[in-house]
Amino acid sequence: MGKNSAFYFSGHFDKDQNVDIKLSTEKNSLRTLTSALDFPPVEGSSDGNFFLSGHLSDPDFEGYLWIPHLGKD
Repeated sequence: MGKNSAFYFSGHFDKDQNVDIKLSTEKNSLRTLTSALDFPPVEGSSDGNFFLSGHLSDPDFEGYLWIPHLGKD
């Protein structure tokens, strides 16, 4: 989250309520995120890939979060 953040969404739902979705994001400001959650400020950025698949009533969720630099204000 932040002015330089990018989000990419792809995937599909079918008529049988199966889902296969990928969300990729990059250049997210941890300071913006922690501020929005009313947490103490944290400096750094994050990138991630998240996957949702299976039937909508009980989907599988998997994700990867990369934080190359993490610091405290």
